[in-house]
Amino acid sequence: MIASPVDLPPLNVMREKQRINEAVRDLLEKGLIELVWMEGQTWRDLQKAMRQGPWHVFHFIGHGGFNRITDEGLIALAEENGKSNFMSATKLGRLLADEYPLRLVILNSCEGAKCSQNDTLSSTAATLVRRGISCVLAMQYAISDKAAIEFARTFYEALTDLLPIDAAVAEARKAIDQSASFTMEWGIPVLYMRSTDGILFEIAKTQKPVHARTPFETQKPPLAPRQSEVDEKNQFEPASLTPAMLPDPSWSTEKLIAATKDIHMLVRSNAIILLSRREPSETLEALIEALKDEEYLVKSNAMVAIASYGMLVSERMIQALSDTDRDVRAGAAWVMGELKDYRALEGLEKVAKDDFPLARIQAKASLVALGRGPKREAKVEATEAPKEEAPEAAKEEKAE
Repeated sequence: MIASPVDLPPLNVMREKQRINEAVRDLLEKGLIELVWMEGQTWRDLQKAMRQGPWHVFHFIGHGGFNRITDEGLIALAEENGKSNFMSATKLGRLLADEYPLRLVILNSCEGAKCSQNDTLSSTAATLVRRGISCVLAMQYAISDKAAIEFARTFYEALTDLLPIDAAVAEARKAIDQSASFTMEWGIPVLYMRSTDGILFEIAKTQKPVHARTPFETQKPPLAPRQSEVDEKNQFEPASLTPAMLPDPSWSTEKLIAATKDIHMLVRSNAIILLSRREPSETLEALIEALKDEEYLVKSNAMVAIASYGMLVSERMIQALSDTDRDVRAGAAWVMGELKDYRALEGLEKVAKDDFPLARIQAKASLVALGRGPKREAKVEATEAPKEEAPEAAKEEKAE
């Protein structure tokens, strides 16, 4: 199913279909899978399509979001007039959970795996699993076309080779890592499962070709919304489109630094990886600024990039332990644990009492790495205790 409401950033429907068709073309020709594109974009269209099953896999392509008020994940379907209709994960689960043959849901939408800080099981994917779906595969962020095609191809091939689904996801991640150089996209897919062994299907190996059938080829063009109908107070956060181009090593340092502020998480993340190969005198401040990014993947890439410079950046990162931004303090604390610079002990001890929990955790872990944490104290007590008992034991033995 592809859903592209007219009041959200448009999806290239034909391109999305082509990349899925390309990914599974060999499997279609071998008769190992059957691919059906659903007509329509509304919840009624989805309900009708489910009645025309049985289906084993539901693959959704579209926009996703997260409602911070209700702490619940969303997918963006459409109304009859083409405007967006954000369906909660709970409601989607009600439509899908009763379809017994359905074993796998794939959410190719941003934030399908995003959850709230209060409930780690509030994401769309986790909610569907709680509603009874055996396995849900979701994307944490937008993913490039190249990575998406490679993931889908390898993933479905692994399933038809009768691999457990967790092993199939691992194979697909390896494929992304091999084909999409200079990216961290292999970490974007996330698997949620309630199946005990990961074996979802028993596939008959037939050589009879089964082509993709499209019983509903055309979609009615949706009505364009009037500007007055656009709700500027929309509480939902639809994800942005996949970037048209990712940074590469040919980019100048200035261009890569500018890319660390891009609206797309993948662009920011890849720019940081490439900056780690440039001179720290040109890139360090931009990498420290990236520690403030709202996405943890970007922050973690920035931490690794800074640490890769070694002692060249140690003095500046000791200063960052006292930064007014809590994320910078947390990132600096992690970096100092990697560098193991004892000049940072005083600063780390202060951050270990920080009001920000993540900063405290990073600082305490770094203190342990420097031999100043609770693990070292416990070790001393364990070694000193026998020494105190040894004289008493010797006296008793001598008396005997």
